[in-house]
Amino acid sequence: MKSARIAMISYHTCPLMSPGEGKIGGMNVYVRELTRHLGDLGLHIDVFTRAHHGQELDDTINNDNIRVVHVDSGTHDSNLESLYRQVDQFEENIRLFQENESIEYQLVHSHYWLSGLVGRSLTQSWRVPHILTFHTLSDLKRGAGIRDYEPEYRARLETELMKSADLVIVSSVHEHDAMVFRFGAPRERIEAVPCGVDLSVFGPTDMSDATKRLGLNGEKV
Repeated sequence: MKSARIAMISYHTCPLMSPGEGKIGGMNVYVRELTRHLGDLGLHIDVFTRAHHGQELDDTINNDNIRVVHVDSGTHDSNLESLYRQVDQFEENIRLFQENESIEYQLVHSHYWLSGLVGRSLTQSWRVPHILTFHTLSDLKRGAGIRDYEPEYRARLETELMKSADLVIVSSVHEHDAMVFRFGAPRERIEAVPCGVDLSVFGPTDMSDATKRLGLNGEKV
């Protein structure tokens, strides 16, 4: 039997892709850095993400404890409706990988609601805990005036997922309170963990110097 591992699910976007391209952004950085630091602590992690064009050009996480597994799942269409329809295929191919590798996972950490659907099903059959980080919630996006297209069933599924997960990790107390008071999620299974900062890149500086460097010229942003 091979050593136990954590299964990290990042279905709809590959954490190795460069931020700034299409939907590639903050969640990619979060998953990549979280995985890298957990690997540095000695944890073994398999990151499952969707196979995509150009994956052979992806950067790597230089850590022997981490593998990024690109899983086939339907077409490469990034439309949310299409991704939702391909969830079952993505999940089944993870199961095949796990069986072929004879791996026993100790827990699953899913990122985003689509990954949460996969993680919930896997953990129910593997009988391991399910940790879930949503990164965004459809109802909160609507309330903030963000007009991205969201399927109607997303909000319902997010509410189901936050109530079924063994632990939901949120980035702020505001998100924690919204889940408890607005969606009825169990308070004792939600933990607020603010996002980390890479201090080798970011640090405090004078505000006027920062606005000059960004070319804002005193304008509101």
